[in-house]
Amino acid sequence: MFHVVKLRPKVEDTITGRHSKAPPAPEVRDDGEHYEVEEILDSRIQRGKIEFKTRWKGYGPEHDEWILEKDLAAPDLLRKFYREHSDAPRSIQGLIFRPRPSYSWERLQASGRRLFEGGGGVRVH
Repeated sequence: MFHVVKLRPKVEDTITGRHSKAPPAPEVRDDGEHYEVEEILDSRIQRGKIEFKTRWKGYGPEHDEWILEKDLAAPDLLRKFYREHSDAPRSIQGLIFRPRPSYSWERLQASGRRLFEGGGGVRVH
Protein backbone atom coordinates (compact mmCIF):
# COMPACT_ATOMS: atom_id res chain seq x y z
CA MET A 1 0.00 0.00 0.00
CA PHE A 2 1.22 3.53 -0.68
CA HIS A 3 0.00 7.07 -0.30
CA VAL A 4 -2.04 8.68 -3.09
CA VAL A 5 0.59 11.44 -3.39
CA LYS A 6 2.87 8.85 -5.01
CA LEU A 7 0.45 8.37 -7.93
CA ARG A 8 1.29 10.08 -11.22
CA PRO A 9 -0.46 10.01 -14.58
CA LYS A 10 1.01 7.64 -17.16
CA VAL A 11 3.36 9.40 -19.55
CA GLU A 12 3.36 8.05 -23.09
CA ASP A 13 6.77 7.07 -24.45
CA THR A 14 7.89 9.59 -27.09
CA ILE A 15 10.45 7.27 -28.69
CA THR A 16 8.85 5.29 -31.48
CA GLY A 17 9.58 1.59 -31.67
CA ARG A 18 10.50 1.34 -28.01
CA HIS A 19 7.15 -0.01 -26.93
CA SER A 20 7.41 -3.52 -25.64
CA LYS A 21 4.98 -6.06 -26.97
CA ALA A 22 2.60 -7.67 -24.56
CA PRO A 23 3.53 -11.26 -23.79
CA PRO A 24 1.60 -13.89 -25.74
CA ALA A 25 -1.54 -15.32 -24.22
CA PRO A 26 -1.39 -18.92 -23.05
CA GLU A 27 -2.85 -21.70 -25.13
CA VAL A 28 -6.03 -22.83 -23.39
CA ARG A 29 -6.81 -26.55 -23.42
CA ASP A 30 -9.20 -28.78 -21.51
CA ASP A 31 -6.60 -29.32 -18.77
CA GLY A 32 -5.75 -25.62 -18.31
CA GLU A 33 -3.44 -22.92 -19.67
CA HIS A 34 -0.22 -23.89 -21.46
CA TYR A 35 2.77 -21.66 -22.21
CA GLU A 36 5.49 -22.41 -24.76
CA VAL A 37 9.00 -22.97 -23.44
CA GLU A 38 11.69 -20.92 -25.19
CA GLU A 39 14.73 -22.30 -23.36
CA ILE A 40 15.77 -24.42 -20.39
CA LEU A 41 18.38 -22.42 -18.47
CA ASP A 42 19.39 -24.52 -15.47
CA SER A 43 18.48 -27.51 -13.33
CA ARG A 44 18.48 -28.30 -9.64
CA ILE A 45 17.27 -30.91 -7.19
CA GLN A 46 14.66 -29.54 -4.84
CA ARG A 47 12.88 -31.70 -2.24
CA GLY A 48 13.98 -34.88 -3.96
CA LYS A 49 12.78 -33.88 -7.44
CA ILE A 50 14.54 -32.44 -10.50
CA GLU A 51 13.43 -28.94 -11.49
CA PHE A 52 14.37 -26.91 -14.54
CA LYS A 53 14.66 -23.14 -14.74
CA THR A 54 12.50 -22.28 -17.73
CA ARG A 55 12.30 -19.21 -19.96
CA TRP A 56 8.87 -18.80 -21.50
CA LYS A 57 8.54 -17.77 -25.15
CA GLY A 58 7.68 -14.10 -25.43
CA TYR A 59 8.50 -13.36 -21.77
CA GLY A 60 11.58 -11.79 -20.19
CA PRO A 61 13.94 -13.13 -17.51
CA GLU A 62 11.76 -11.69 -14.75
CA HIS A 63 9.24 -14.44 -15.60
CA ASP A 64 11.73 -17.34 -15.50
CA GLU A 65 10.38 -20.13 -13.36
CA TRP A 66 11.49 -23.43 -11.80
CA ILE A 67 9.35 -26.22 -13.26
CA LEU A 68 9.19 -29.85 -12.15
CA GLU A 69 10.50 -32.34 -14.70
CA LYS A 70 7.11 -34.05 -14.89
CA ASP A 71 5.43 -30.74 -15.85
CA LEU A 72 7.89 -29.86 -18.61
CA ALA A 73 6.49 -30.80 -22.01
CA ALA A 74 9.50 -29.86 -24.16
CA PRO A 75 11.51 -33.03 -24.95
CA ASP A 76 13.61 -31.40 -27.70
CA LEU A 77 14.67 -28.54 -25.43
CA LEU A 78 15.39 -31.00 -22.63
CA ARG A 79 17.70 -33.02 -24.92
CA LYS A 80 19.43 -29.79 -26.01
CA PHE A 81 19.88 -28.76 -22.36
CA TYR A 82 21.49 -32.11 -21.48
CA ARG A 83 23.78 -31.92 -24.53
CA GLU A 84 25.01 -28.52 -23.39
CA HIS A 85 25.08 -29.40 -19.65
CA SER A 86 26.34 -32.97 -19.48
CA ASP A 87 26.98 -32.69 -15.73
CA ALA A 88 23.35 -31.79 -14.92
CA PRO A 89 21.46 -34.40 -12.88
CA ARG A 90 19.30 -36.66 -15.02
CA SER A 91 17.92 -38.90 -12.34
CA ILE A 92 17.71 -38.79 -8.59
CA GLN A 93 18.18 -42.54 -8.33
CA GLY A 94 21.77 -42.21 -9.55
CA LEU A 95 22.71 -39.78 -6.81
CA ILE A 96 24.08 -40.88 -3.47
CA PHE A 97 22.69 -39.04 -0.50
CA ARG A 98 24.71 -39.54 2.65
CA PRO A 99 23.13 -38.83 6.01
CA ARG A 100 24.54 -35.89 7.90
CA PRO A 101 26.76 -36.98 10.77
CA SER A 102 25.26 -36.53 14.18
CA TYR A 103 27.34 -35.98 17.27
CA SER A 104 26.41 -36.13 20.90
CA TRP A 105 26.61 -32.94 22.94
CA GLU A 106 29.40 -34.48 25.03
CA ARG A 107 31.48 -35.22 21.94
CA LEU A 108 31.02 -31.65 20.66
CA GLN A 109 32.02 -30.23 24.04
CA ALA A 110 35.11 -32.45 24.18
CA SER A 111 36.27 -31.50 20.68
CA GLY A 112 35.77 -27.81 21.47
CA ARG A 113 37.74 -28.14 24.69
CA ARG A 114 40.63 -29.83 22.84
CA LEU A 115 40.67 -27.06 20.26
CA PHE A 116 40.68 -24.34 22.89
CA GLU A 117 43.26 -26.01 25.15
CA GLY A 118 45.60 -26.70 22.25
CA GLY A 119 45.31 -23.15 21.01
CA GLY A 120 44.43 -24.39 17.53
CA GLY A 121 43.29 -21.48 15.38
CA VAL A 122 42.97 -19.10 18.32
CA ARG A 123 45.20 -16.04 18.48
CA VAL A 124 45.38 -13.69 21.41
CA HIS A 125 47.04 -10.30 21.02
